[in-house]
Amino acid sequence: MDLRYDIVVIGAGIAGASIAAELAPSARVLLLEMESQPGYHSTGRSAAYFSASYGTAAVRGITAASEQFFRKPPDDFTELSLLHPRDAVFIARQDQLKKMREFHHEVPQLQVLNQDEVLRRVPILDSNYLSDGLLETGGGDLEVDAILQGYLRRFRAAGGTLCCGQQVDSIAQLPGEWALSLNAVKLSNSQKREQVRCGIVVNAAGSWAGELGKLAGLGDLGLQPRRRTALMVKLPDAVDASELPLTIDVEEQFYFKPDAGLLLVSPADETPSIACDARPEELDIALAMDRLERVTSLATNRIEHKWAGLRTFAPDGEFVVGFDPRVDGFFWMAGQGGYGVQSAPGLAKLAGSLVTGSTLLEGFASLDSFREVVSPARLLA
Repeated sequence: MDLRYDIVVIGAGIAGASIAAELAPSARVLLLEMESQPGYHSTGRSAAYFSASYGTAAVRGITAASEQFFRKPPDDFTELSLLHPRDAVFIARQDQLKKMREFHHEVPQLQVLNQDEVLRRVPILDSNYLSDGLLETGGGDLEVDAILQGYLRRFRAAGGTLCCGQQVDSIAQLPGEWALSLNAVKLSNSQKREQVRCGIVVNAAGSWAGELGKLAGLGDLGLQPRRRTALMVKLPDAVDASELPLTIDVEEQFYFKPDAGLLLVSPADETPSIACDARPEELDIALAMDRLERVTSLATNRIEHKWAGLRTFAPDGEFVVGFDPRVDGFFWMAGQGGYGVQSAPGLAKLAGSLVTGSTLLEGFASLDSFREVVSPARLLA
């Protein structure tokens, strides 16, 4: 491994891969991943839906700027379709109508549905549970692996270096550069320690971003990993779920959507966690099944698969993207929460422009308005 780079990006999930691909054409970039393959944690466990209707105003704006990329990816990115159309329906009980009105006021482009209109779109819902709903069109299922591999392909084509199985043990600021001590764990269980130096460190370590900040002596900025559980449920043979929309409780107490002939169900849990290889808890699995049975007419207990992933949030729920104002050359690319995949093209463009000082090109120029919103400086006030 060459031991001197212009930029070292730590973390090869969607955040790290996308910004590394943006930076590689104009700099010598090393992309480090502690696991044996990129995208093992949050990226590989994403529910993978594109919606420009939820999240903060900045999340929605950056997601909206990413839409055209997914609908018509660049020729050198992938030959696959990245976005498969699927509507989303937000549903409410009678006691949740106030929350639904507030949500509609915040996102007025959503279409109001009465109970009958919701049931036509989601016939498995129990009419005794349901009051009204809101419809989002223009969303869809995302091909997460194709997106991740597209960015990694671009990164390598631009001369970038990817190294997996590399854990960062220490980060030290030296005059004019940073020194990273790496613990390279080989498949044979042998270990080799190396030191890499660079001008800029990009912290794209996902749920480990706070820990990495601490290694650099900068603290964790309040970043908190939260566990999200999901399971795949086998439906009765008489039920064809393939055309169902993504169905979300307006207070995000649960959601479900078709996936590979099954129904993906989540209790939308956000349990605080340490950074780890997340595993589902039996209580959350039981909650997911209970909520599915309460809101639908289904009677099923056949769980085909279950998993959990971590989604990491800043205290205010905004992305954390920008240089740390306390030191030279430490760039945060963190706090994507559950929006990392759907916002990746826009967020990578914004982050790339902040690292290089370049101007955002047409199609992404609107992202300039979010620079202060996502800046890590706001978390230091």
